[in-house]
Amino acid sequence: MFKKQIKLEYQFFFEFVNKVVLPRAECRSIAALVDISIMEALSSFQPLNLVALMIEHMSMISGLIEAQQCGTEEIDRLIVLLAQKEAQMALLRDEWSGGEPGAMLELQK
Repeated sequence: MFKKQIKLEYQFFFEFVNKVVLPRAECRSIAALVDISIMEALSSFQPLNLVALMIEHMSMISGLIEAQQCGTEEIDRLIVLLAQKEAQMALLRDEWSGGEPGAMLELQK
């Protein structure tokens, strides 16, 4: 749900939730389900379990960090594999040209 579609009182809660309760690095104009449930609890004066919110938020962030590390390892593996394939291609080019550096240029013409 976009911020402009929310009632004026909820827009205040939206800003409070995004800047104080669950701060995020990126600029947000769309309310997530968690944001809406917290806004509803705030507007009906229900107590918030901030400890549970913080633990849930930290576990989500740690999951993202682990996924990023796995992605980095996969990229490193693919870079090594690409370098190996390029070395194999260079060897095949040399074998195909007969080992003469100028022979490959003649074949390309």
